[in-house]
Amino acid sequence: MKSVLNFYFRTSLVVRILTGFIAGGLVGVLLWYMSASLGEAQVMSITSSIAPFGTVFVKMLKMVVIPVIFFSLVAGAASLPISKFGRVGVKVLGWYFLCSILAAVVGVAAALVINPGAGGDATTWQKMVEVMGANTAELAAGATTTGGAITAILLNMFKNPFQALAEGDFLPIIVFAIMLGVALRLILDSSKDEDQKGRINQLLDMLEAFRDGIFKIVDWVLEYSPIGVFCLTIVNFALYGPLLVGTYLKTVAGIVGGIACMVFLVYPLILAIAARKNPYKVIKKIDEAMIMAFVTRSSAATLPVSLKVAKEELGIKPELASFSL
Repeated sequence: MKSVLNFYFRTSLVVRILTGFIAGGLVGVLLWYMSASLGEAQVMSITSSIAPFGTVFVKMLKMVVIPVIFFSLVAGAASLPISKFGRVGVKVLGWYFLCSILAAVVGVAAALVINPGAGGDATTWQKMVEVMGANTAELAAGATTTGGAITAILLNMFKNPFQALAEGDFLPIIVFAIMLGVALRLILDSSKDEDQKGRINQLLDMLEAFRDGIFKIVDWVLEYSPIGVFCLTIVNFALYGPLLVGTYLKTVAGIVGGIACMVFLVYPLILAIAARKNPYKVIKKIDEAMIMAFVTRSSAATLPVSLKVAKEELGIKPELASFSL
């Protein structure tokens, strides 16, 4: 048993996650085929027993997201000299909008080529509505109705930070953390009171220590990730197997194809031009975050992994990584 555990932990995390994904898919497809003989109720009972082990994995990742964002942003913003803060912010926004525009172009092109809605079977889509109805209701309930979109975003930027932390509301957390970090940096740069500077430096040391502790928790969560991925994949393939054909398969192919185009063509081209590095060596270093994003389908859940990879694999300064990501 000990030798098996040693082999498991020596194996690359990416290999373990991919193995969990493939094995889970095979088990899920097997359950899907068995539903004809066992009955859908029996298969639902089996997946209901497996689902919590996958759901808890996503919840663990989301558990550490808010602390990672808060501590990283405060420490990162306070570590950046004010003279650099504006330049970095403009560059980050510029890259964000550039990549968003390119992603939109690729997405529209993929939709035009595949035309996923053509020739659809109404019965299949009705079953999809039944399966996903709870999710759509949840999204509709969470949609804001306060004025126009820009007004709603602006009003939501400034909220009681403790309320935002409790609710997991990202935008006001980000705004407050950056403001607090910049305020601490301004005091450090302008104050002549050495005692005050000492207190702020101690606070920043504590924030960085908290951040390091959170990243250690991220390491623990990642060690569990192959099991979580295995269980998530079983449930997805066992429940949605009948829907992964025909029109729905075209949609999935379009999404995955668009992602592949961005990952293996668009981003490498940008990296080659801007950083003048071999883009595929960079992609190899960040594969852990990419696979996590693909499996969990959540940028929020993947953020702690992205920060860890940026710091440990790419050697990006923590303050730049935390602010940018």
